[in-house]
Amino acid sequence: MRQKPLIILGLIVIVASAAYYRLATRATTAKASGRLEIVNTPERYCPTQAQIVVTSSINQVLPEHDQTVAVINCRTIEIKSLIGTTADTKIIWLKLPGALADKTSIDSPTDYFQFSPRLGDVNGDNVIDEIDRRLVENTLLSDAAGVIKADIDGDQKISIIDLSLTRINAGVGSERPDGKNWGANESNTLRTSRPGYD
Repeated sequence: MRQKPLIILGLIVIVASAAYYRLATRATTAKASGRLEIVNTPERYCPTQAQIVVTSSINQVLPEHDQTVAVINCRTIEIKSLIGTTADTKIIWLKLPGALADKTSIDSPTDYFQFSPRLGDVNGDNVIDEIDRRLVENTLLSDAAGVIKADIDGDQKISIIDLSLTRINAGVGSERPDGKNWGANESNTLRTSRPGYD
């Protein structure tokens, strides 16, 4: 009988956390051409680099476009240099720190595109699962200072929001088209707090 109130309380916490996460996300700003904007992330999440693989429309990896690129102002990736000037369709495979890898189709180097990452990949294995949840939970319960990887939303503290992101975004990210491991180059130093929040 006592379990029912605990279950209801747990559901309320998860729903409240999800609502806070949605309210804390950054609104889309001016749409600049030739850019991919990172959207629907907590305001303080600030990746400085991303791993990119570009393939042709027939999934052929373009070796000159397998690289780590800068993320401008925590939200924007220039795509003009990534896909060239032709209007043929390319697929951009993208891995941000703490997020699952995913892909998006780009058909013009001058258009505006959006990418909404699924955050919560604490251990960098391109899977958000019980391991990530336990890493955040253990850090949350231990009051461990300086554990940056478990701070998924970038607010410089481990909270119920970080734990909720591992539950809401659970799943497996896209594999690289060449079969290599995404996590091989991922470093926690790629993600820092968003400027102005220090």
